[in-house]
Amino acid sequence: MTPRDLMAAFEVLADAPDGVKRLRELVLQLAVRGKLVAQLESEGAGDDLLSRIEEHRVRANQRVAKSDEAAKVEPPFELPATWSWVRFGDIFDCRLGKMLDKGKNSGQPHRYLRNANVRWGSFDLSDVYEMRLENHELPEVTVRRGDLVVCEGGEPGRAAVWDNDEPFVIQKALHRARPRLVDSRFYQIHLRLDCSSGRLSDLFTGATIKHLTGQALTKYLVVLPPLAEQHRIVARVDELMALLDRLEATRKTSDEVRRAARDAALAALRDAPDPEAVEASWNRIAHDMDALFTEPEDVSPLRQAIRQLAVAGALTGDDVRHWASTTLGAVLVDGPTNGWSPKAVDHETPIKTLKLSATTKGYFDPTSFKYVEVDGDLDTRLWLKPEDLLIQRSNTPEYVGTSAVFDGPPRTFIYPDLMMRCRVAPAHDVRFVHLSLSAPDTRAWIRARASGTSQSMVKVNQGTVSSIPLNIPSRETQRRIVAKVDELMALCDDLEARLIRARELQAQFAEAAVHHLEV
Repeated sequence: MTPRDLMAAFEVLADAPDGVKRLRELVLQLAVRGKLVAQLESEGAGDDLLSRIEEHRVRANQRVAKSDEAAKVEPPFELPATWSWVRFGDIFDCRLGKMLDKGKNSGQPHRYLRNANVRWGSFDLSDVYEMRLENHELPEVTVRRGDLVVCEGGEPGRAAVWDNDEPFVIQKALHRARPRLVDSRFYQIHLRLDCSSGRLSDLFTGATIKHLTGQALTKYLVVLPPLAEQHRIVARVDELMALLDRLEATRKTSDEVRRAARDAALAALRDAPDPEAVEASWNRIAHDMDALFTEPEDVSPLRQAIRQLAVAGALTGDDVRHWASTTLGAVLVDGPTNGWSPKAVDHETPIKTLKLSATTKGYFDPTSFKYVEVDGDLDTRLWLKPEDLLIQRSNTPEYVGTSAVFDGPPRTFIYPDLMMRCRVAPAHDVRFVHLSLSAPDTRAWIRARASGTSQSMVKVNQGTVSSIPLNIPSRETQRRIVAKVDELMALCDDLEARLIRARELQAQFAEAAVHHLEV
């Protein structure tokens, strides 16, 4: 694999879901596996470097017997002939920071690094604290230029190379890894890859809060290329990451321009004053469909615009001045009525109760239910009938008040306490009422009146639901509008399906490109 191969794949991968993220991970993987730059015979081998490290430790009176544990472990992947597997502790002098204890710490105040100051590849020094240390403690916990600072907790393994001469110390939540004739920046890359892939997590301790202990960090199995090659790899990674930064910025700008054009086109459609203007705006959208709508998520605002136009009469040219201003309660013959949530069981019974997710998408999902058992006789009013209107009385602000029309079969489902059931009078089309409740303006009205101490779950009561304002035309007009909306929503369904398929194909294409580069 050559850098040209990698560059040729950039545009392919960048168009895939999480493309730039995957490209960054691929660059790290190629770097650590020895596939990003060529090996040069003149640069020696990893074993030669390890011998020099041992000699350096002898001269510094720091001799520790070279660990032979690396040879006893099955290597995670194959290395270039000039590389070696070693333990992190063979090539770094690792020390944990100082415990912060204001009651016991003494000496002069010193600025210290804590977990929150360490980012991947950089430090955030905008919020730095001080701790007291005695002079004799400083050598063990002071960082100097070139040291690799590694998080012990929080996001264990997150690391950055200290690249300035300011006198800082480290708290106990951090490891200071001082390099022994190796490039700390290369091992920052190594750590980032192994954190991303999950390989480093095998060394973590703790059931809920994970930690990377000093002993585990010392035993961490890493690769050892020749030092000159480490430098060349770091330089190439920096070059490619800068390229990806530019690519990401360019794509972000392009996406912002596309979304602005999409929103402007939708606004023109939504604000169209008559059917002729609606048709003209729709034709403009249809003409530029591939440029305006590139992600499945783009279809949702188009659906919203259609719903809003429908209940404003703009799709069919109806004069809303002839429509009746009323409320939901006024068009019902029964309800709104809260449901009931008996205890669920893990075996089949004659009674199924809907889950909240059965109506969250704005249509009835018959697969979202659970079996329940009822002691005594079931209140027959709980059985749902075709064309019952279901409204979520409790959910997140985004979904509270969401409605759906139950389409049967009868005497099969009951509805839970988190839903209300409404029955629309025969003089009205339940699908038009549901359409009105789904229009953006009505949804905003409902959300504004939802209550609750926690914004993760809010509620609307029966009085609020009954007072939802509606603008109702004749039944014949209601049916014409619903038919037009069905026609346009079918087009939206086709567009969304095409975009989903395109995304899947992009992902498959990207997977093939990644596999080619990894070989």
